[in-house]
Amino acid sequence: MSTQHQARRRHLRTVAVAAVVVAGISLPIGVAAAHSPARASATAPTAAGDVPSDTGRQTEPQDRVPVRTVKLEDGGRAKVTWILGTPRADLFDRAGEPQGALARPGATKTLPSGLKVTLRHGGTLTQDAVKTRTGQRYVSLRDGGVAKISKKGNGTYRATLHDRKDTRRTALDSRTKPTALLPSGLKVTLTPGGNITQTWQR
Repeated sequence: MSTQHQARRRHLRTVAVAAVVVAGISLPIGVAAAHSPARASATAPTAAGDVPSDTGRQTEPQDRVPVRTVKLEDGGRAKVTWILGTPRADLFDRAGEPQGALARPGATKTLPSGLKVTLRHGGTLTQDAVKTRTGQRYVSLRDGGVAKISKKGNGTYRATLHDRKDTRRTALDSRTKPTALLPSGLKVTLTPGGNITQTWQR
């Protein structure tokens, strides 16, 4: 065999060995890359319904969240709250005593003062003064009670005074007995025109 031919065979063996070495090195790298955790997590589809958590944002509970306090025309107040998306109004007189509640929109209550309160959708309130068939009207007293005033046939006025529990305390007549001093220290006077004046006695 000629020297030239032997040199050519050695060259071919060197090239073949180099190719095998290169293949042996590159193949594990490619396989490892394909099975690496980082690559798998980046390419694997997420399960249906998986949503990234957002722990930095908190939602205020909607169950009985105070909305506002509404002043009533008789001097009391209504505390409007939301319960599971439905408004509710708790009613109080001027002394802070409970006067009942409106549990749902459309609910209506007539208070001892004669004020009719209705809860509307959205948590708003409507307030209407109520008069009876006899023309009786109501005036809230500063001690939490109420005066029920009616006009008599001779043109004079009469008023019955009630405490905050609607218990009758006394009666006034615009001609014969216009004034009374209540146990609370409130002096109440029924004027000839059928109005009520109130002063505290110290």
